[in-house]
Amino acid sequence: MKTIVITDLDDTLLTSKKELSQRNIQSLQTLRNKGIIVTVATGRPLHFIKKVKGLELLSDYFITSTGLGIWSCSRKEMIYSRSFSTKKTKEISSFLIKNGISFMRHKTLPDNHFCSVYRSPDKNEDLERRAENFRDFCSPLVNEKEEEASVFMLPGITDPAIIDFFQEKLEEISVEILTSPYNRDKFWVEILPEDVNKGSAVTWLTRHLNVSEGERIVIGNDHNDKTMLSLSERSFVVANAPEELKERFTATDSDCNDNGFTEALLKAGLI
Repeated sequence: MKTIVITDLDDTLLTSKKELSQRNIQSLQTLRNKGIIVTVATGRPLHFIKKVKGLELLSDYFITSTGLGIWSCSRKEMIYSRSFSTKKTKEISSFLIKNGISFMRHKTLPDNHFCSVYRSPDKNEDLERRAENFRDFCSPLVNEKEEEASVFMLPGITDPAIIDFFQEKLEEISVEILTSPYNRDKFWVEILPEDVNKGSAVTWLTRHLNVSEGERIVIGNDHNDKTMLSLSERSFVVANAPEELKERFTATDSDCNDNGFTEALLKAGLI
């Protein structure tokens, strides 16, 4: 019987300093030695997942960009991907510009680390810090051109209720929200193609691999992990997760800086 472990990356498997601890490396190696399928599910584009030294050798699959694509680490290729049409890309861009909302629009997979940036007149520190992280890959959105996009990222949102506004005004989209890594009082919003989220990608992958629902172990830490955490009775969140998630799912005593990922595996009886 196949077993799969699906884990979020930043602030779950990695520390707050974006490092992979030696203890968690050992835990990943133990899973691989036992024949357990290791999958990392993250909001990062593939380019930035690969920046984590050694992670591809310790993993079987990457669910990238909040469920937009699935990368096979052994085959070195995308086995699943989604994107907006050119028409939908233009519609969403025009809507956000009209409403004075800053955003970063990412190209299609596997090259969605390349992006265009629209800046509204309002100051947005989160946007500027994220744009700086993508400085080698992003350019200002100046002239609208016909192209497909994979995701629209809206950093520095202060009111999470804005997702209701998007869902009311825009059709055939998914909206995910996550806590800002720079300011715990702010949020980042992702506008994705319809039915795209970590949960839908996990469902696709486990069916593709013929893994039963009871053999899925999921570990996360933030709001955009809820769709995949909800898929399993053996779902865990590390101690640095929001209280809402710790009330709903089994929480570890340790946070991401103290190997909360490994504690979750111990609680699941896998190591």
